[in-house]
Amino acid sequence: MQNKILEIIVDILPSSANIVEIGSGDGSLMEDIIYALGSPFPSITIFEPNVTLYNTVCSKFEDYDGDMTINHMALGSKSGEGILRISTNHVNSSSLCKPIEHLRIWPEIRFDGKQNVRIETLDDMYHGRNIDLLLIDTNGAELDVLAGAAKTIARTHYVLLEYQNCVIYESGATLFDLVEALPDFRLVCTFDDEGNYGNALFEKVDVI
Repeated sequence: MQNKILEIIVDILPSSANIVEIGSGDGSLMEDIIYALGSPFPSITIFEPNVTLYNTVCSKFEDYDGDMTINHMALGSKSGEGILRISTNHVNSSSLCKPIEHLRIWPEIRFDGKQNVRIETLDDMYHGRNIDLLLIDTNGAELDVLAGAAKTIARTHYVLLEYQNCVIYESGATLFDLVEALPDFRLVCTFDDEGNYGNALFEKVDVI
C-alpha cells in the first residue's frame, strides 16, 4: 500500500512541497517521500506523541538538508492531556484510542504500556505557510484531529488520512465519516489494506 501512496504523492506534489505529518510512526513513510521527491527538499512539520517514536524520528532525520520541525505531542480537538496506549511489541500501533477489533485481528500485538501525553490542536500549533499535503495517521483519532484543525484545513491542498472498515480502534473513522468531515474536499482515491483499514486521499475543491 505504501508504494501506491508514494506513486500518487510524487505525481501531485512538487519537490519543494510543504508537508505536515500528524502521527509519524517510525518515520518510514516520510523518509520514502523525501527520497521520492528529491531536491529541492520539502519543508516538513511532524507531530508525534510516542516518546520512543519521537526519538526515532529525531535520530532518523538529524542530518536532513531541508527545513524540518519535529514536535513531541499529540493533536486533537482541544488542548489538554491524554493517555497513550502503548504497544511495546509493535510501537506503531500505539494510540490514544482504545483498541477494539485490533485485539482480535492482530492478537499478537499487545497493548501493555501507558504514557501521559500533551495534546494540542493543529490550529494552535501550526502557523506556517499553506500546506500542500497533510498526512494524518493517528490510529483512530483522525476525526478528533480534524475537529481542532478547521483553520489549517482551509489552507490545505491535499489531505491523506487513515480510515477503518471495522472498529479497529474506538472512535475510528470510516471512509464515509471522513467524506462528511471534509465537505470542501473531493475524494481522489483510496488505498485499502486487507479489507480492515485503508488510506484516503482528498483534494480541496477550491485550491487556495
